[in-house]
Amino acid sequence: TTSVQTLDPESNQDLPLSVDQRFPKPARGWRGVSCMIRTIGHFVRQDRRLGEAVVIPGDVRADASSERTHVLSQEVDETYTLHLREQAKKEKTTVHCALSAAICLTMAEVIGGGEPVSIKHRSPINIRRDLEPPVGDEIGLFASILFFRDRLAGKENFWEVARAIQAQHEEQRRKLMPLASLRLTSLLYRAVGGKKRTGHELGEAWRTKSPGTCGLTNIGIVDLPKYSGPFTVEGLHFAVSTASLVNFTSTAATYDGLLTWNFLCPFRVFE
Repeated sequence: TTSVQTLDPESNQDLPLSVDQRFPKPARGWRGVSCMIRTIGHFVRQDRRLGEAVVIPGDVRADASSERTHVLSQEVDETYTLHLREQAKKEKTTVHCALSAAICLTMAEVIGGGEPVSIKHRSPINIRRDLEPPVGDEIGLFASILFFRDRLAGKENFWEVARAIQAQHEEQRRKLMPLASLRLTSLLYRAVGGKKRTGHELGEAWRTKSPGTCGLTNIGIVDLPKYSGPFTVEGLHFAVSTASLVNFTSTAATYDGLLTWNFLCPFRVFE
């Protein structure tokens, strides 16, 4: 059982100056710098071995300022959601990795046209329980990212890809790479110009420095009681901005057995 510290949003006396001070000891100080250097080396070696990640091409006929995020929603009924959960367990992986495998294989097939392409898939994670002491849900945003990198053509075995995603995620967690990635985010922000750029300039610069193919934010099973009153909650949807991290991402949540899966793409807007 993990003890979680509850913080008073009205007072910052229990908060350190930075989240770095709540990292576990292997990720702080010089050990933290060493961890960050190893993480950078890991990413560089992957890029050299796999090539730059492919992205969904934008529509060059319109200016970036005309982008609008569109949400394409799918629902997976309770029967199939339960079957997917049971099959993922049987295949020694997770529902998140199965959904991620479906995304990665589809993107590879669509973009590569049957030829292997370099895929970079991002999975945002909650790091509240990784901090010392752990942080409650009352205040702040404590998130980082796990990556999956490989060359795929879209023809690979589905469950093997799902297990490969899980293996990479577990390795990154074991090596504290999500914490190092959190620190690297602020460095990359400064490296691409940060506050000196307009929002659109910053987005383009970030995409150039750190291209990504796709992503999945999955909050899993939402354990909320069924509401009884003047209205009924039949499903739970949420969305995130595609921002500058990826041209295509998705979100998933399961409520009352129903899995909702939202796909988010920045579409150009024409008159």
